[in-house]
Amino acid sequence: MNRDDVGDLFELDVYRAAPGALPGLVATFGAGEAGVADGRSLVAAWTCEFGLLNRLLTLSRISPGAASTTRAPELPGQVEFQRRVLRLERPLFTDVAAHVVEFRTYSIAAGDRDTYLQKMLPALPIRERHSRNIGVWTPVDEDPDQVLHFWAYEDVADRMRARTAAFADADWKAYIATVYPHLRRMTSEILLPTACSPLR
Repeated sequence: MNRDDVGDLFELDVYRAAPGALPGLVATFGAGEAGVADGRSLVAAWTCEFGLLNRLLTLSRISPGAASTTRAPELPGQVEFQRRVLRLERPLFTDVAAHVVEFRTYSIAAGDRDTYLQKMLPALPIRERHSRNIGVWTPVDEDPDQVLHFWAYEDVADRMRARTAAFADADWKAYIATVYPHLRRMTSEILLPTACSPLR
C-alpha cells in the first residue's frame, strides 16, 4: 500500500470476445507487451467468471501525461472494447492474495457521489474486518456518478463467509443504512486472474 497513490489515474480496459474466443484472446494478450507500454503499468488482468461472460478486464496505472485513447490493440477474437479512465480514491493494496475478485459498481444518485464517498471511505475499515478491498475508483471521463471497488477473496466460499459476517456486524449495518438513500443501482461480477496478472 502506498498512501501517495490516491488521486493517481488508471485505465480499466474491457475486451469482449466472440463466444469460444476468450482463451485465445487471453493468450494473445499475455504473450504481448502486457506489463508496461505507452506509460501504462499492468496491475491486474482478469476474466469474468460470473456476470457478463467472454470478457478480459485489465487494470493499468497510467503515468501523468500518458496519452489515453479509446482505441485498443486488435486481438484475435475481440469483438468489442471499452476503455475507462479512473481516479484512485483510496490507497491501492497490491500485497493481497486475489485468487477471486469481486468487481462492484455502484451507481450513485446524480450529484451525490462526493457525499457518498465522504461516508464510504472512512467506513471501509469496518467492512475490511471481513475481507480486503483492493481499491476504490471513480470514473474521470464518463459516468461521473459511479464508484468502483475490487474486493479480494480466496474463493467464492470465502466471499460468502465474508458477506455473511459483514451483515452480522452491527457497525457495518449502521453504516449501510446511511448510504442506501444515495444508491441507485449496484452490480457485482466475479473475476479470476489470468496467468499474466501481477495481482493474483
